[in-house]
This record gives sequence, structure tokens and C-alpha cells, in this order.
Amino acid sequence: MLSNYNFKGEDYRMKIYKSFDDMRDALKDETGFREFLEQAKWRGTPVCPHCGCISAEHYKLKTNGEFKGLYKCKHCRKRFTVTTKTMFDRTHQEMFAF
Repeated sequence: MLSNYNFKGEDYRMKIYKSFDDMRDALKDETGFREFLEQAKWRGTPVCPHCGCISAEHYKLKTNGEFKGLYKCKHCRKRFTVTTKTMFDRTHQEMFAF
């Protein structure tokens, strides 16, 4: 099933899963799950949870040349991920563990 979101005149389609197991099977890994959460929470444009700045120009920080979801706000310069200031913040478990 698809859910439609109309955000700033753009049509976003996001799949709605019947169970967490279905979602885990479809997303396969941490990267897929992170991208799903980013789309669900931010609808394509990262929002800094510290200052509320909405910008597609936040810095994407890379680890060993690979982007793993860590951003740096262009306004307040603080680091954040899609899980910052959520119940998943600062957990060292993989998202699939929840």
C-alpha cells in the first residue's frame, strides 16, 4: 500500500508496511532503514533538531568516504542524524534491533 504526501507541491510516495517484519525484509539493511526514516520524517529535506533549520544544503559528513546519515547544520553547526532527539538517539544498537 502506498501513502501519498504532498509537501511543497511535490508528490512523495512512501510504502506502508503491514508489520515490522515486512518492513525489515523489504529494507534489508541499516542504510535502507535510515533512508526510509529520513523520507518519513523529513520528506526529502533534512531538518536540524537543534535549531529547526530546514535546508537541503546541510553538510553531509562522511566516514571513510561513505555517507552514513550524519549531517552538520549550516546554521547552528551542530551534528545530527534522523534519530537525534528521538527514543533511538545515542543507542548503539542497529535500528533493526528495535
